[in-house]
Amino acid sequence: MSAPTTGSGDRLADQLAALTTLVAVPAEEAGDQLVETLEVLVGIVPGARWATLGERKRRVRPQTVASTGEPGWLADAVQFHLGEGPTLQAMDRRQPVVVSDATRDPRWPRFAASVAAQLRVRSVLSVPLRGVRGKDASLSLYGDISDAFDGAAVEVLPIAVASADITLAGLRQRQRAQNLTRALASNRRIGVSVGILMARHQWTEEQAFDALGEVSQALNRKVADLAEEVCLTGTLPSPPEGVAPAEPRTPRPPRADVRARSHQPGRHGTAGNDAGPVRGASRPGDGSGVPAPSTRRPPATG
Repeated sequence: MSAPTTGSGDRLADQLAALTTLVAVPAEEAGDQLVETLEVLVGIVPGARWATLGERKRRVRPQTVASTGEPGWLADAVQFHLGEGPTLQAMDRRQPVVVSDATRDPRWPRFAASVAAQLRVRSVLSVPLRGVRGKDASLSLYGDISDAFDGAAVEVLPIAVASADITLAGLRQRQRAQNLTRALASNRRIGVSVGILMARHQWTEEQAFDALGEVSQALNRKVADLAEEVCLTGTLPSPPEGVAPAEPRTPRPPRADVRARSHQPGRHGTAGNDAGPVRGASRPGDGSGVPAPSTRRPPATG
């Protein structure tokens, strides 16, 4: 591999620095930064006109998650529809695929026919990416002339791919952290709103949460959005006219021991009501507490 000239080396360093900036600076939408990453790669690889990022989950049809232009997106879509093409081969074999003239490549005749008939793409360079767990990913670069990806593109490709992998991994990790932060904040707001409703209506925690769920269904709004409103206003919003949420369920009282004491085991292991007269019991009816005499006859004498 020949060493790049000073001018081209400085330009490449600036472009790689731009990829680092994408990871460091937050954006409103994660998809915007994916497109910006692809745009930087188009500038790095000579001959590239458009770029796409494709992903495929197991047993699910591949999809394009980011694209720098419609021609590239259409080229991906044709391949995913036909089930053949360089992008899919790069995912399957985990090896780079170069197409000098997409209109005459014998490896994928249906794709070649579609390219010749309706697409502006002529050259393709597809490389596998590490992706994420459970997914295959590929970076596809498209040129609008034949033989667009010559030796210069092949030389810079390893650097571009490694930089793309690192940048995309960083963006995914930050997106995952942002999602977790939003989920924690949402759970906090729901907990606060439940506490507000409990204090305002003298509800239990279960009743307050049930009320949030019922109003959420009646208004077709997310529970998290309702919780935010409760935190701001102190009350649940009213459902539409004619639609009333169900009353919060009354908590079930704790289960009591309903067995009568008379059915509990006696001193000698027998049930009180089922046992016969106990020796030494009080005389019935006199209330004296004196033990009743025995009814057994004395033994005969003489």
